[in-house]
Amino acid sequence: MSVQVAGNPTELIPLGVRIAVRNAVGGSGPFTVAEIHDLFQSYTFVQEVDVEDAGGERRTAAERHQACIDFESPVAARAYLNLVSEVLTQYPMGSSQANGPGDKLRRRLRGAGITELPDGRFSHPGLTEGPPPTPIDTDDLEAPRVS
Repeated sequence: MSVQVAGNPTELIPLGVRIAVRNAVGGSGPFTVAEIHDLFQSYTFVQEVDVEDAGGERRTAAERHQACIDFESPVAARAYLNLVSEVLTQYPMGSSQANGPGDKLRRRLRGAGITELPDGRFSHPGLTEGPPPTPIDTDDLEAPRVS
């Protein structure tokens, strides 16, 4: 007997992480519905679609945005991890909510091989930071003309 698991193996952000994010911003989390919309929009996730109830108004608000994200896109995955970093600022490590939404989200991230760096950003094995920027050759630029 085989078990079907939702999610796509080519997605950079696994379903378990997305569920943990949904629960951290929704449920009894610290965000209002308006703040959830603002949070997703501030990380370029402005689209939203109607979805089935995800267990309350706040969870559903998060899911409406998550349903539009292309989790196979490295650009979207990086922006999403930046969103996750902001969400986790509401759940400091060692907080009084042992085994709360923040702890569960951190466990899901670790399980996906995504590690939190000391500055709060994330390192993902499937995402590269890209090549360093190419310096601009200023030798061929003309000096501004003064009239």
